[in-house]
Formats: sequence, C-alpha cells, structure tokens
Amino acid sequence: MIRNSLTIWQSVLLFVFAFCGNIFAETRESVSIEDAFWAYDDGRISESELEELLFYIEGGDSRGACAEWEAAGGDPCARRLSEKLEEWKFRGSAGYAISLDSTGNVRYERSRLAFSFLRYSAEVRLKSENRGAVHVEHWRMLYKSKNAFTVLGNITAADIRSAIPLQMRTGNVWNLGTQNFEAGTILFSDTTAGIHAAIGRKEKLQLLMAGIASPEGFRDGFFRLRTEFAETQIAYSESYQKPLLYVAGNSPRNSWLRLRFRAYFHENKNLDGIFRVPKMVEKNRAFGNATVQTNFQTWNFRFVGSFAVPLDSGNSRVSAEASISRTKKRAKLESGTKVVSAGDSLAMTLFLRSGIRLFDAESLFCEWRETLRNPWTKSRYEIRPGALFFVEESVTAKALLIIRGPEKKPLVFREETQMKIAKSFYAKSLLELRAPRLRKLHLWRLGLEMRADF
Repeated sequence: MIRNSLTIWQSVLLFVFAFCGNIFAETRESVSIEDAFWAYDDGRISESELEELLFYIEGGDSRGACAEWEAAGGDPCARRLSEKLEEWKFRGSAGYAISLDSTGNVRYERSRLAFSFLRYSAEVRLKSENRGAVHVEHWRMLYKSKNAFTVLGNITAADIRSAIPLQMRTGNVWNLGTQNFEAGTILFSDTTAGIHAAIGRKEKLQLLMAGIASPEGFRDGFFRLRTEFAETQIAYSESYQKPLLYVAGNSPRNSWLRLRFRAYFHENKNLDGIFRVPKMVEKNRAFGNATVQTNFQTWNFRFVGSFAVPLDSGNSRVSAEASISRTKKRAKLESGTKVVSAGDSLAMTLFLRSGIRLFDAESLFCEWRETLRNPWTKSRYEIRPGALFFVEESVTAKALLIIRGPEKKPLVFREETQMKIAKSFYAKSLLELRAPRLRKLHLWRLGLEMRADF
C-alpha cells in the first residue's frame, strides 16, 4: 500500500514539475452555476460577484450572466444565435440543463424551447428544483418588424430600453418608431401601466425615458442617456429615498485598448420596485468594476479592478489584478498579482501560469499561486497541473488537479468537456471531485447542459 501511494505521488509531482502550462481563454457558450462556483473557489471573483452571477443564472437570464461574467474579468462569452430568432425562415432551439450537488441529488433541472417564423418568435423555459414540481419559469411571444415590435409575456429591460435589469414581470409592451424617434406603451399584469420613448440615435446621442404608474399614483421611472461607447441612467421608484445612478462605458470593438467599466451609486436602504437590482448593489452605496486589456506583438497586458462601498458602517472592499503574458508559437507564460483590501484585511496573491502545446490534440498547463495575508506571516499556496485534449475540433476535454497547502486541504479534481457539432448541437459537462487523498475521490459538483438548434 505504501509503495502504491508513493507511486501515485511520484506521478503527481512529475506531472506538476515536468509539464506546467496554460492555454488561451476560449470563447464560452454560456455560464453555468458550476462555472460561477469554480471562479469563486479559485478567488477570481468575490462573494458579491458570485451572488450577482447566480442572480442571473438562476433567473435563466443567459445574456445577463454573460455580461456579468465578462464584467468580472471572465473569458469572452458568446451571444448565442439561438437567442436571436427574428428571421424570415423557420428556426428553433431546444435546451436542457441539470445540476447535482455533493450528495448526488438534483439541485435543479431546466428546459428551454424557442422558435421563430417570419416576424414571429416565442420562447418558454421550464424549471424544477430538488425534484419538485415543474413550473414555467419564463414565457414570451414577440412580433417584430422594421419599425415596430410588441411583446407578450415576460418583459425584459431591453423591451423598455432600460440599462438596469427588471424584476420578473409579465405584461405587454408596444413600440413604434423611426430611425430617430420611438415611443410605446407598457402594461403589467398587476395593472400598472406606463409609456416609454427614445429620441436620437445610439451611434451619436440618444435620450431614453420611461414612466410607470398605478391607480394610486407614480410607481417607477428612469432617464437614460447613451452613446455608442458610454451611457448613464437615473432610475427612481416610489420606495426610493433618492434616485439610483448607473454609469457604464466600453472601448470600440476594434480598438487596440479594450476597456469596459460600470458602476452603481445610491443611498437607499430599500430598492423595491420594477428594477431588478442585484444584492451586491442593494447593500453598497457604490459598486463598480473595470477591465482593461491590450496586446503588443506577442505580449498581452491585462488589468481587472472592482470596488464596493457599503451603505452601513461596514468595510469597503477594493480589489485589483494585473498580469502580463507572452505567447510564442506553441507556448505561453503569464505572471501577475492580485491585491484585495477589505477594512483592515489585506491579501496579496502572486501567480505564475505556463503552458505548452506539444501536439495538435494535446496541451499541458500548470498554475502556481502564493497568497499572503496581512501581517504577511500567513501564506497559502496552490499548484494546478492539468491537460487539455482536442478531438477532431468538435470535442474539447480539460482535466485539472488542485493541490493546496500548507494546511491539509482536500485534493480537487475538475473535468470539463465541451462538444460542438457544426452549428446545430452543443453540449457541456462540468465535474468536480474532492477527497482527503487521491484514491478516495467523491462527487462534489456535476452539471450538464445541452442545446440543439434546428
């Protein structure tokens, strides 16, 4: 038994020190609950950012989850074609997702069906939790022409031209417009109603606004000013003491410097109303994050930062991560640091990532991390060796082993598989196993999602 254990650990150490590497971040199709928890476990996002990601994922808002993932410094997230079904030919999309917890029980199941024909499209999403009853999570029907559209079902922020997400509401929205002006009506199932309008063009300068009232009086409203690369929105609801301010911006798509930032500011203890404000915004009078990235020949420079100032007397939180990497032919080397400050607590993480693609179908990678905490007498390290395999350009499998110390921490093994057949079928599975020793691995998380377009 001792000899077998030594053999295992000798193999692990050989793998760690002989084949260290990293690969370029690839564009992902979606963000799952497992993706969010892995990013949190790895220290790439904070607890508040995890809450916000789960806020969108559990609400079935894949576009919102992708936007939050990128805003928090995640790898690029594709906007699926199956979410844009307004075309002149019949199209459809069907999807299924399931997530298991560490006991093997089903955390949730989701199904999605969407189709479009001519100017009409429809979508329905079903969900069940803990093997409970299946219920309709989202339903929506849309008619869209060149100068008009109408929506019946679940209303999104884009329907009324709001940059701030909305609470889950059902109702009806009408919109008519020209190139420089549009206006429409809003009617929700709780009998509240209102109007929305826009003047100008996004490419230059556009003013957008909406107001919603009930028989008892004014309820919600906003003013929004946007250009192609920046925007600001002032939102107000009857429960607010003062308006909520939102600002955001991004660099041009083909710019040598890629920049993205956004921030919320308010002084309200209660943010009830039409706007679906994330929890991290509710408890902070100011919250924001930014990502800056640029390339120069074979070099890449990247900065990710965020800040949060609480409403009460709690501690403010600031984090900043800077890294530099170089890629040449089949190899890549990256190093950087991340600093997190929250009140009197200060932590610094140093990391080094490297990777090499030995063959067309296999890549080997490794990451080393050292985290120091104030007063700098406590430290923690992580070693993350792994491998990436390609199967005929349609299947990608990634395996990763995480070793933590100096305290005795459980070993973590992660496996992620993605399959993409042409443009019609996509599947993704994420598996995490943990154990005090390598030979006693047990299930920790498992997620599976599939999508077929037709």
